[in-house]
Amino acid sequence: MQNVRCSKLAVGWFCGGGLLACQLAFDTSVLTSEREPVEEPRPDASLVDASPISPDASDTGAPRPAPFFVDDFQRDPSPSLGNGWIEKTDDAWELVDRRALKLGSGRNYRDNVVYRPEAMERDVEVAVEIFTVDVPTRSASVHLRIQKESVGVPQTLDSYCLYTQNDEVAVIGRQGGTVAAATRATFRFDGGRLKQGRTYRMRLRARDVEGGVSLEGSLEEKLAPDQFREIGRVATIDTQPDRITTPGHVGFSGDLNADRSFAVTRFEATRVQ
Repeated sequence: MQNVRCSKLAVGWFCGGGLLACQLAFDTSVLTSEREPVEEPRPDASLVDASPISPDASDTGAPRPAPFFVDDFQRDPSPSLGNGWIEKTDDAWELVDRRALKLGSGRNYRDNVVYRPEAMERDVEVAVEIFTVDVPTRSASVHLRIQKESVGVPQTLDSYCLYTQNDEVAVIGRQGGTVAAATRATFRFDGGRLKQGRTYRMRLRARDVEGGVSLEGSLEEKLAPDQFREIGRVATIDTQPDRITTPGHVGFSGDLNADRSFAVTRFEATRVQ
């Protein structure tokens, strides 16, 4: 697949295409200044599924459907990610050691986003595996329903996302425009903070339901190839009037101060039935 690397900070310019319900506070500039410490809301117990997500089965026990897109970044070193990824900021990522390494671009997560231009999905699950090069990791994130009109505008992003905060809490949020994202749900990690030199998998799922958007997020620690242990999960329903109901792109990002602190080793997206 042809390598694509585009600076998307020019308004309205798109390369081959045009990224779910998140109101976070999610810049690393935002994480430390624009945003107050996350208060962990207690979602209605009826909305929270505390059972673990198996690495090879759906919540019903049936085999997981095959993802429609997978990238394990097994490519030679490069200043761009290639394989059709669109990078909103040219200098936020590079391929090193067959990983997508987050660089200190001097910009926040809204401008560091990387997405699939061909994927416009509504009901979808995205999963990203991150390797903790250093701690603190400075907030990795995975995104879905990224709105096409927002990714070409500086400091602007509309999406649902799951991100880590202070390496001990994960937040599902709805990102809207240029302001810090609104928290929809949070969970703490079983076993404490993320550890250096480990691989973790972040999952975010969105699905339209009556009266809102169902959102599920989880974090798993990788123990061995194809073997993961879930260390946190939460589910909620976004019923707010400004919830994101239209299809969007899928992708990932990292915050301002995340300079070589984590790398993405695998990304996949799967349609939700």
